[in-house]
Amino acid sequence: MNASARCPKAAHCWRCGVWLPDSEWGDGDGYGNGDGCGYGDGWGYGNGFGNGSGDGGGYGDGGGYGDGDDPVCPDCNKNFRPPQRWPEDQTFVCLKCGIVTHGYFCIDGNYNNNGYCLEPVGDLVFACRDALACAIRVMRNSVSQEIQMSEFNVVVIQLGKIGKHPNADTLSITHVLGDYPVILRTGDFQEGDLAVYIPVDALVPVADSRFAFLASEAKDGIARIKAKRLRGIFSLGLLVKSDPMWIVGQNVQSDLGIKKYEPPEPVNFGGDNEKDPGFLPCYTDVEGLRKWPNLLQAGEQIVISEKIHGANARFVWQNDRLWVGSHTCIKKRDANNLWWKAALQEKLEEKLALHPGIAFYAEVYGQVQDLKYGAGKAELRLAFFDAMNIVTRKYLDWQEFKDLADSLGLQRVPGLYEGPWSQELRALAEGRSTIAGAEHIREGLVVKPVRERFDLECGRVILKLVGEGYHLRKSA
Repeated sequence: MNASARCPKAAHCWRCGVWLPDSEWGDGDGYGNGDGCGYGDGWGYGNGFGNGSGDGGGYGDGGGYGDGDDPVCPDCNKNFRPPQRWPEDQTFVCLKCGIVTHGYFCIDGNYNNNGYCLEPVGDLVFACRDALACAIRVMRNSVSQEIQMSEFNVVVIQLGKIGKHPNADTLSITHVLGDYPVILRTGDFQEGDLAVYIPVDALVPVADSRFAFLASEAKDGIARIKAKRLRGIFSLGLLVKSDPMWIVGQNVQSDLGIKKYEPPEPVNFGGDNEKDPGFLPCYTDVEGLRKWPNLLQAGEQIVISEKIHGANARFVWQNDRLWVGSHTCIKKRDANNLWWKAALQEKLEEKLALHPGIAFYAEVYGQVQDLKYGAGKAELRLAFFDAMNIVTRKYLDWQEFKDLADSLGLQRVPGLYEGPWSQELRALAEGRSTIAGAEHIREGLVVKPVRERFDLECGRVILKLVGEGYHLRKSA
């Protein structure tokens, strides 16, 4: 950890999640000289954030907020919540990007009557400056804690309702971590028991007695957990007994010696990396709809697009050049690597130069993965699905992105539906791909609100649902 790295002064609109640029906060820089909280003249929000807290503990002169109102969000026209700073001995660390600061800003919503956090209690959630873009979240004094933001979690759970399998007397079914269906042997577990959920794509050691029954499927002592359809019912992962010392929510991946399966990168991806400039954010780590089945509100206006099986890509025109990246790396210019080849083929230098500072996110597909989408030999295609203003770190709303992409002649991912959300729309994850020429199943769907919004638990509201057919496509 780099203790000298500090998140810059900033704040977000608690209603819509837009960041207010630093320059709009005024000239203040310190805490002020008050005997109480001491915000004083230092912060300088608007026309000054009060004149010191004073002996009475109030903000400004007599408990006010200073000479001016809080800044107004340019997006929703509501006032911002001013950021909070805690004493210097309370450090917050971003567990994903490693930034250390003494001034994270509370976005938990637990405010007192004046709109400020009561105190930095242990269960409040804090966010670094990039949180609204990539769902980074940290907990107070939590350097040793792990907060998993992906679907791959090997955690201890408490089982809820267990029902009978409709087609097998010896099997039962339950749902875990939201809406992940798991089939188990009747009698192995009871409602309320603790168990460990082993997700799909876990690589488990069969030398462990918990996984010995998978020995016939193992290679070099390691078995891969796959989705299965058992007697007509879909199952994602499996359950094993929990150690008596483990507690609900504990991540026991390392305790069980489990690793996540990562498909080998095709040799034709290629390309050397270059130094990351720091202004082209990685795309959101999209959570699963099964994990957050009730995050979208019934009737909420949403857009659903087909999830394409390819390679994630990002592009931005900045500093008089095009920057190209995979999901995690910035790629050196090379007409033979996957990402630059696609960028040059689509003339992105010419197109994106018209909109500097807007990062575009796309999927490179075709002769990339096992689903070819009707592409010819060595053919690559690009399908764009999102864009972000890299200054505000705000993703464009759907209509704004769609209009911008269409004006530049950028091919977008196929749309499956736009309108009010209902749970019945989950069925759109199944079926044949809608891409012309594709003679195979679709991978699944991606769904998000037509207007961007942020959830304090999940982060950016965008979810994916991988189809059962896709999960089972390679099953014997």
